Amino acid sequence: FAFIMLRILGPEGAGIYTYAAFIFGWFDIFTNFGLNVYLMREASRDRANAFRLLLNTSTLRILLMVVGVGLLAAFLGVRQTAVSPPLTTEAVFAIVLLYIGLVPNSLSTGLSALYYAFEKAEIPAAIQTVSTICKAVFGVAALALGWGVIGLAGVSILTNIVTLIVLAGNARNLTPSQGDFLRSQPPTAEKRAHSRAPLQWRPEWRTMRGMVTEGFPLMLNHFLATIFFQIDVVIIQAIHGDRMVGQYSVAYKWVAALNVIPAFFTMALLPAMSRQAREDRAALKRNYGLAVKLLVSVALPAAVAFTFMAYTLTELLGGAEFL
Repeated sequence: FAFIMLRILGPEGAGIYTYAAFIFGWFDIFTNFGLNVYLMREASRDRANAFRLLLNTSTLRILLMVVGVGLLAAFLGVRQTAVSPPLTTEAVFAIVLLYIGLVPNSLSTGLSALYYAFEKAEIPAAIQTVSTICKAVFGVAALALGWGVIGLAGVSILTNIVTLIVLAGNARNLTPSQGDFLRSQPPTAEKRAHSRAPLQWRPEWRTMRGMVTEGFPLMLNHFLATIFFQIDVVIIQAIHGDRMVGQYSVAYKWVAALNVIPAFFTMALLPAMSRQAREDRAALKRNYGLAVKLLVSVALPAAVAFTFMAYTLTELLGGAEFL
């Protein structure tokens, strides 16, 4: 998809979309607020309460999205008045459309976290693979029709909605009721009483306040890691404009492709490591050490190979305009 997109949009159009997607990433991190990791950690330890955790994290995500609207408006206002030249109309529309797509996207990531908590990572991985293929197909169609950057942002809304529907449809059989789960455990008076308790469909404000406290350091860690990694996009765009951002984006696309490996690897390990952190610290230490060794053994040769192949890979992906 990038091979086609970069050639149709050229460096300037690619730069506009890269910048819009980067700003979108800030708000994606804010609205997730560490809740993906929190939900995986807590639901993997207490599957009987998985539905309650999902309901409350989803409610909190929606509230954060409402707060994010004001933050986005403030950011665009400052960017348009304090930096010259201001963003193009196309860039502003793309950012707004990507933010709209954040609603189904954030809820989808919550459902995916639930699958990971139940150690069924293959299901969201398969669904994400299909949705990515659909996004590429629809994106190429939008570009072929001449809809440009705004068309690509609109396609993201469509694919995010479809992904949410599919994940939600499959998740109905994933979360056991409290009664079903507890009846499978050794009977105690407390569990028998709990098994008769109906599921709570209303949000629990005290629980959500606790989630904010727990999620803040996770969100901050994610946000700072992203800022340190990609703040150069914002600086280059402000100083040199969209064209140079587009040329620069080719390198990021290769890095993003490689980052799929540690992202899925660590998420797949997290539920087991979460339980081991509470029950078996020695096993946690062994698994952590092995995981780091495996990741480094992939990262080092990849870094060397991609450095020596930089010119070849850039021309292959984007063409001579991006060298």
